[in-house]
Amino acid sequence: MLKLKMRAPELMIGALMTVALIALGMLYEASRHTEISSRDQTQQTQAADQHTERSVGNGGESRRADNGDKKEGEFWSAKLTDWLLAVFTFFLVLFTYKLWQSTNNLWVETKRLAISQERDTQILQRAYLSVEGHGANPVSAVKTCIAEIGIRNVGNLPARDVKWFIDAGIDPSGSRAEFSIGTDFYGSNVIPPGTEMKRSHNFTVTKSELSQYQTKSLYVWGEIRYTDGFGNPRSTKFCHRYPGRTFTAGASGNNFFPASAMRYHRYGNDAD
Repeated sequence: MLKLKMRAPELMIGALMTVALIALGMLYEASRHTEISSRDQTQQTQAADQHTERSVGNGGESRRADNGDKKEGEFWSAKLTDWLLAVFTFFLVLFTYKLWQSTNNLWVETKRLAISQERDTQILQRAYLSVEGHGANPVSAVKTCIAEIGIRNVGNLPARDVKWFIDAGIDPSGSRAEFSIGTDFYGSNVIPPGTEMKRSHNFTVTKSELSQYQTKSLYVWGEIRYTDGFGNPRSTKFCHRYPGRTFTAGASGNNFFPASAMRYHRYGNDAD
């Protein structure tokens, strides 16, 4: 539903416009009244002149001339008043328009600044989630592999409704570009500012994937969804790559990729 709000300058301008309309009405009524009065007086004078002509003969000519001069003076006196009122009304309307124009521009600029300030405040104060890699351990064809990440709030407000999707796998290419995001998101957590929440993902590998591991890479990718403290939905996509040369073989299949080996891959990282 459209909501209309009256601003204080608009009320003042409306009042001035009302005064201007009243002044125009007064001008019209004054002009009309002057015209009617002049017409009535002219008729009365003409009747008096006719009577005077019949009564005094040539003496009536002098009285008619005097009455004519009197009517002309009254006419110009009334017209002068009307013109003064018209000039006043014109400048009042002009001033009202200029006042409306300036106050409207001021209101628009004030609103723009308020929106800009609110946006800047949200940018500075909102929650931001970053994702760090904490390695993978163990990485074995005979055991369930576990990839670990840390979700850190580096903003100034709590991140709410935090949900995550995580996936992992070994790939022979060190420049893989496609990382699909599934539909199964888990969690509904809150992460306060400056706090890290650790998550992990279980995955499996085959012996062939582990063979010649030095030429392969482990990828851990996914997406974090949350609200930023102002009710706005946000997301952070991440993709960590662990080069094969950092793979460390351990006893009894306890092989691992250390957290220090993590690289932010050139694909699959994004945030809003």
